[in-house]
Amino acid sequence: MKHVGAIWSVLLPVLACGCFSAPVGAGHDRTVQVEQLPSLNIPRSGHALLEIGGELTVIGGHTTGFVPTATAEYLKDGKWHLVESLYPHDYASVAKLPGGEVLVAGGMSESFGKGRSLGAEVYNPVTHSFSPMPILDRARTRASAAVLSDGTIVVSGNWYGEDDIASYSTEKGGSRIKTAAQPRSNPYILPCATDNALILSPSGSHGETDGPILIDRFKGDPFCDSLFLEWRPVTFEASYSQDCYSIGNDALGAYAALIPATRIEDGQAGIIKQTGENFSLLETETPIPMTSPEGESIAWSVVHTDKASGQAYLVSFAAGEERIYVCRIGYGEVLRGGKAPVTLFSADNYVHGWDLYNVLLPGGRIAFVGGNTGDNYNPVGKAFIIHTEPARAGSAAVPLWPFLLLLAAGTVFGCSLALRRRLSTSSPEPGYRDAVPSPGADLSSRIATLVEDRRLYLRKGLKVQDIATELATNSTYVSACINGQWGMSFPEYLTSLRIRHAKELILQYPDKPMYQVADESGFANEQSFYRSFKALTGKTPSEWTQTQNVGEKE
Repeated sequence: MKHVGAIWSVLLPVLACGCFSAPVGAGHDRTVQVEQLPSLNIPRSGHALLEIGGELTVIGGHTTGFVPTATAEYLKDGKWHLVESLYPHDYASVAKLPGGEVLVAGGMSESFGKGRSLGAEVYNPVTHSFSPMPILDRARTRASAAVLSDGTIVVSGNWYGEDDIASYSTEKGGSRIKTAAQPRSNPYILPCATDNALILSPSGSHGETDGPILIDRFKGDPFCDSLFLEWRPVTFEASYSQDCYSIGNDALGAYAALIPATRIEDGQAGIIKQTGENFSLLETETPIPMTSPEGESIAWSVVHTDKASGQAYLVSFAAGEERIYVCRIGYGEVLRGGKAPVTLFSADNYVHGWDLYNVLLPGGRIAFVGGNTGDNYNPVGKAFIIHTEPARAGSAAVPLWPFLLLLAAGTVFGCSLALRRRLSTSSPEPGYRDAVPSPGADLSSRIATLVEDRRLYLRKGLKVQDIATELATNSTYVSACINGQWGMSFPEYLTSLRIRHAKELILQYPDKPMYQVADESGFANEQSFYRSFKALTGKTPSEWTQTQNVGEKE
């Protein structure tokens, strides 16, 4: 009977979850809880909304009368605290810096959405204060910024002004690199290598959304991708930092992101996955819903990614602004070789706004703070959180629970009979207790120790099952852990380590033939090595070597 008790210990938590929330299949609508927060001290739109150090924080924007506000606010102890900034930043570019601070730069310089600004400053979330920084290379608004692995800050984009691609340093300020292949506003800046990024946008510097999409390289020539002949990325006006849509791990050389898009032919929503310099359409189990169960039209905008859970969240406001819709997409399943499940959630939109700024919080919660209701002269200051995570105890019971109870009881009875039959004829397999490892950091550290410290990644033909066997676990746990900890699939994890090793060999032994570098780095052949190197760095090995030599001479 102790085995029956063990089965109950596994099933009871599942049963408890079923009692409080009904499982939702792909494409199904589920109404979720709305948690109201205190209103901002200053109503605003055109601001940046971030979660920094566990605190919701808004920076800049314009307030009543379409007047830029040189303020920020952070939520702590149940109320919003006002902080004065040095400059107003209405539709500015923001970037989270490695030390935890936030670079805020540019924005509208005048009221009524006019002008552009050179001003830059850094917000410190510990001291809740701003410090002045050197100016941008040119006055900009509706630009974007992203931090590369080597510390370079890439800035590009402008609104009704000349656009170029620039680097920015908190010590030296902005420095023009080159003219953009096509003028853009609110571009995506997608890191694709340690020192390189891709820059693209469906929106020109005057808001035009027609014409072909050219992809700039921060370093290198622009190019086109045939996927963008069929799909067009979704643009948005709010100031979102690059971690909003990133799914990679720059520390391991895995550069990846998700981009919301619509099919040009019929307007169907989709997600484009960027990996290095490659773009592909994310495969989903069912199409992303374009209408609600009530028949309301849904137009999706920004996507938020949660690397810890392998989930992405699309946000939309239905026609009439009575409802908010969230589409959860399990992109982690794609990294493990499957298709992404799709789940639709909805919540009451008590603000009735069409441009409410939002940010993803831990656990699948989405915070909405400020925005407008179609009138830039009267932005809103309301704030709330919608919960897409499973309902907690105390929520309204779902009528399905009695059936789940009967199902669980029958399952327990059947499992107990099968288990007793098995135990009567066989003994537990060696290492049985180790077959279910502790999740999270413990397993990830064991994987890193085995694969990285012992350089198992240099073994040709290494499979995820080999790792599972070494660690006395199963391949599903290993794949899920790598996806959750490093935001990549097992093959991508191996490739990133092998390319890192290859770079070390190239620098240490410059005369070593590339076929030997490929062989000693664990690649099956030279062609696979070249293909992987180009995908992760954006350069061939020889081109990459030249950039390293140039850096040494400088």
